[in-house]
Amino acid sequence: MKDSCSKALQYDWWGVWFTFFMTIACLAMTVLGKAESWVSTLQALLAACLSVTMIDTRTWITANDKAIGDPKDAAGAALAGFIIASMGITLMIIFLGLGGAGVNVNMSVSTAKTSPEKPVKSVETA
Repeated sequence: MKDSCSKALQYDWWGVWFTFFMTIACLAMTVLGKAESWVSTLQALLAACLSVTMIDTRTWITANDKAIGDPKDAAGAALAGFIIASMGITLMIIFLGLGGAGVNVNMSVSTAKTSPEKPVKSVETA
């Protein structure tokens, strides 16, 4: 049973890992400042990822309809995850495209100071 289950879900797991690695790649490219020069490639790969995720969503809609008991809960959780992933990928495609539309989208990572600075008093001499 374990072998047949893993074979039945291998496409779904491929989609999960594809989504994970594409998300990491997009975030890394954005942090390194390389996303703008790779925007079309990233959007194309994200579009492929989105289609895989949408196919997985359709699979889990069917599984959720047929399941009862604990498997229904698991299918519902997987379905929710694929829906959230699809929405997230769609937003990433849109945000990557905003730069080409003349909208400036900046993301920066900086450290925050733990204590506020004291204002510097200026002393004027007359």
